[in-house]
This record gives sequence, structure tokens and C-alpha cells, in this order.
Amino acid sequence: SLLRPPDERSRCATAGAFASAGAQRHSLQTVCVRARELRLEAFNRWVAQLLQEHGEHLLRMKGILWVEGYSDKFVFHTVHMLFEGSAGDAWGSHEVRSSRVVIIGRRINALDLTRTFQLCEVLADPSHNIT
Repeated sequence: SLLRPPDERSRCATAGAFASAGAQRHSLQTVCVRARELRLEAFNRWVAQLLQEHGEHLLRMKGILWVEGYSDKFVFHTVHMLFEGSAGDAWGSHEVRSSRVVIIGRRINALDLTRTFQLCEVLADPSHNIT
């Protein structure tokens, strides 16, 4: 089963605080990006492009995704440029569905990552390139 803090917003705020402290001491950043329901093919393009273009700066990524057409969560993690993902537990009947990814690395552009991740949403305009 997947562990979740009681309030996801506090988790992202905490991650941001670590990014500030980490950037000063170790030049590491932690970024949390969020989206709604995702198109699987758009997410696959996003993560492949991210790993290919910025893999040397990414230490770790972990995510829980709400993917269109699937009743289960999709969970994944990366270490540097290695990706592993699979179907996870079913979404609970009272569980709020969302897609969230935590990224740890160096020279991370949080605004760009958030913008491009959200372009993977089902409701996003699919004519936009994920670049």
C-alpha cells in the first residue's frame, strides 16, 4: 500500500522548503508537480524527454498518477535515467484522484516542469507540444 501524508499541500510546501535549504548547501532541489487526470501517451513522452534531456541532473523521481482509462493508480520511480513503473492499488472510493510527482535533482526549473507536466492532462489541449 502507498503511504500518503495527511495533507498533500503541506508535503509540497515542505518539499519547497527543502529545495531552498538544499540549494544553499548541496545545490540539490526538490520539486513537487501536480496535475489532474493524465493521457498516458503524453506522460510517456514527457518523462522520456525529461530523462533524455536532463537525466544527468535528475537523481530521483517518484510519482503516483491518475491515468485516463485505468481504475488503478500508476506508480513509478526513476533513479538517474532508469525508469520503472507499474499499476498500483485501485483508487479508493473516497480518495481524491490526482497526479503528483516529486523530483530531486540539480538545476531544476520548477515552473517549466509544472507547465509541461500539466500539458499531459486529459483536459489540456493535445495540439500543444510537450517541450
